[in-house]
Amino acid sequence: MAYNSAYTGAQIDEAVGDVRDNKAIWDAKQSKIDAAGILKGDGDGSVNVAVPGEDYLAESDIVICHVTKPDGTYISDMSPSEISAAYAAGKIVVAVYSGFQMVFLLAGIVASSSANFIGWAAFDLVYRLQVIGDKTATMSHWTVQQKMLVNNFDSPSTTQYPTTNAVWNAIPHAETKTDEQTQEVSMDTDGKLWTKPGGGKITQYTATLLASGWSEDSHGYQAQTITIAGLAASYEVDPQWDVVLSGTDPDADAALLEGFALIHNYVTGANSLTAQCIGSAPTVNIPVKVVVFG
Repeated sequence: MAYNSAYTGAQIDEAVGDVRDNKAIWDAKQSKIDAAGILKGDGDGSVNVAVPGEDYLAESDIVICHVTKPDGTYISDMSPSEISAAYAAGKIVVAVYSGFQMVFLLAGIVASSSANFIGWAAFDLVYRLQVIGDKTATMSHWTVQQKMLVNNFDSPSTTQYPTTNAVWNAIPHAETKTDEQTQEVSMDTDGKLWTKPGGGKITQYTATLLASGWSEDSHGYQAQTITIAGLAASYEVDPQWDVVLSGTDPDADAALLEGFALIHNYVTGANSLTAQCIGSAPTVNIPVKVVVFG
């Protein structure tokens, strides 16, 4: 029976020849990928299932030390020796405190006596969480400037460079400056010190953010605005913020630190200060100090 093809015999021969010439290449193609989950390539065109714990971190690679404060005392669910054992086993150990949203990274262990974690909070606050032998814990905080310019080492790393204390002591301070001397010292975002001659001054204001003063603003933040006479809408150097602690009541000061960490943004206005929280707002009154430059 005759067959009427749309192609000539030469075209059919050419197509069959192409199939025969490329048969080896097509036979070497990878089969249909029917694997589920995270995949990985081998660099040779093959794709396989990635192995958790080998090709990427598995959940079992991370150990979380949970810290709570049920009755005014910080309590850990892991002891320093348990933290040390997890670290020795190659685990990534972090700590989480239920009081506010922060992950603390493990900074050092003294096997059975203490484990130290460091966390970074809003602006320039650094928190230290220390777990001790009986699974109790302590928490403290400081600013980056305090550690760099006040409490840093007194011994230089080499004889070529002065210590930060020596540099700080060499800068004219408020009680010794004249108009001809450097009147303002601050730090760029990249960590470099800069100076401004003449006329600069530092002013500190204090006020209280009330627990009852928070409400949702037009952007969806919990916010409140308070009056602080003397504040301006803008400054050449961003103001610095901190919480005012009593220094005499550890429980009250801990509550203040927890509340202060919930505040994520401050904006100055003419004789006013606006504070914003991305999530929950503090449930205690927060006394704050605002330091402005110039």
